Amino acid sequence: MDVRKAMVAGGLAASLALSGCGSSASESRKLGNVNATGSNTTLTQPPNANRVGDVVKLGDAEVTVYSFKDPFDAGNLPGKTAGSRYVMVDAEVRNRSSKPQVLSAFSQFELKDSEGSTYEPVALPGQPAIGGLAEPGAARRGVVAFQVPEAAKGLQVEFNNLLFGGGKATIYLT
Repeated sequence: MDVRKAMVAGGLAASLALSGCGSSASESRKLGNVNATGSNTTLTQPPNANRVGDVVKLGDAEVTVYSFKDPFDAGNLPGKTAGSRYVMVDAEVRNRSSKPQVLSAFSQFELKDSEGSTYEPVALPGQPAIGGLAEPGAARRGVVAFQVPEAAKGLQVEFNNLLFGGGKATIYLT
C-alpha cells in the first residue's frame, strides 16, 4: 500500500512540475538559478558570486580569472566540431602552501553552462596553458581553452582544488 501511495504522489508531483512546461516563447520563467526567456537562457548569479578579477582563496590555493574571450578565434583547427566555438580563459593559480605543488589546467579546470553541461579543457597550439610546478608562494599564469556548442550560455569556469587539498570555486564569466 505504501508503494502505491508513493507512486501516486510521484505522479502528481511530476504532472504539477510539467504543467508549466508548455509556456509560450515570449513568457519569462525562473528555473532554479536559470532564467529562461524563449530561446535566451542566462544564469542568475548569486549576490556573492566570484567574478572575473576576483582573487578566490581555496585552501592552499588562490585562483584569479583575469579575462576571457568568447568566442576565441583559433582558426581552422582539425579538432573543432561544427556548431561549436572556443572560449579562452586567462587565469592564474597561486600556491599558498609551504610545499611545491603541481598544477594542471586539464585536471583542475572545467567549464559549465546554464544548462548544467560541463566541458573539459582542450589544447590549442601556441597558447600557454596553466601547468607545471608551483613553488611555495609562486603563481602560474596561462590560458585554459574550452570547446562549447554555439548555443551554450551562462558560462562559468570551475577550479577544482583536489591537488591542493579539496574544494571547488566557481567563477562566473560575465
